[in-house]
Amino acid sequence: MSVLGKLKSVLKRALSGEAPKPAPKGGLDDLQGNGGPVRLRNDGRPIIINDLIRSHGYKSYLEIGIRDARTIKVVDCPVRHGVDPAHPCSHQMTSDKFFAELPDDFKYDLIFIDGLHLEAQVDKDIVNSLKHLSEGGAIVLHDCSPENEDRQRHYDDLSKIKGVWNGTVWRSYAKLRMERKDLSMFVIDMDHGIGVIRPGQQSLFKMPKGRKLDYSLLSDFRRELLNAFKPVWVCNVDEALRIVEAEEKFFLSDCQCQHGIGGDARVFEYPCITFKQGSPSAGDNEREVDKSEVKRMLGEAAKKGLVPIAFRDDRELAMPGGLCLCSDELRKCLLGSSPV
Repeated sequence: MSVLGKLKSVLKRALSGEAPKPAPKGGLDDLQGNGGPVRLRNDGRPIIINDLIRSHGYKSYLEIGIRDARTIKVVDCPVRHGVDPAHPCSHQMTSDKFFAELPDDFKYDLIFIDGLHLEAQVDKDIVNSLKHLSEGGAIVLHDCSPENEDRQRHYDDLSKIKGVWNGTVWRSYAKLRMERKDLSMFVIDMDHGIGVIRPGQQSLFKMPKGRKLDYSLLSDFRRELLNAFKPVWVCNVDEALRIVEAEEKFFLSDCQCQHGIGGDARVFEYPCITFKQGSPSAGDNEREVDKSEVKRMLGEAAKKGLVPIAFRDDRELAMPGGLCLCSDELRKCLLGSSPV
């Protein structure tokens, strides 16, 4: 069956009311908890993907490289297509063949690229995905931030790979950071680096004089090259004040965060400041306060040893969404000591 025929078949099932397997509740709430941050998990792909779908109202999803279907089976989207030459899915073929047969006017709202982790192939997958991306859509790219040089080494024989291997995906991403002003790009610093690419605009990364696109460049300029950030981060009062100065509206609520499960569970209560009314991260008794009151609270928090923890906006992941004022004990519980 051709790609067009398979698409029609899958769309017919979707339109008939056959629902996909529901995804876990939450999205970024799974990262932030009930209004505040929780310890980050290693498998962040479904969380980020489902949050983008929920926040932007996406209706169609394509996954390139499904492997064990761990991600696609929990994606909560009306239309879900998978492409993989080696594993059963809706389109069991190479991504090159899939895109060659895909009608030019067929678009997806969100495309997740996690196929062959080699620069040359990722280059093609990104170009083809941008061609078939709907207006306002997004590309999610896994393995953008290898932790060490060995994890991005090139293999002529992929069967020799042992352990964690991120490949040279980061190089494809980095080239776009240096060449494409018409894209909006960032990497969420978790789960080996989750890149998000959308039409928009960005300030390009400029290659330092005498440097080249190798792992030492990534190691020395990781944050700037990738435009990387953590979804939840501890900040000092001065940094919290800088975040506050850039905002206009402030909403204070009473939040709780549970750490642990069962008999080991502990519930912490703390104030939460969000920058949008009705944010999913807000707690109970939400009320608007002015900027001077927020600054006063930050001053009092510093005196009492409370630690500001910033978290990302649910809709625009690159922007701060609010601040939690937590005890240092809670901070240690939530963030732990392991790297993101």
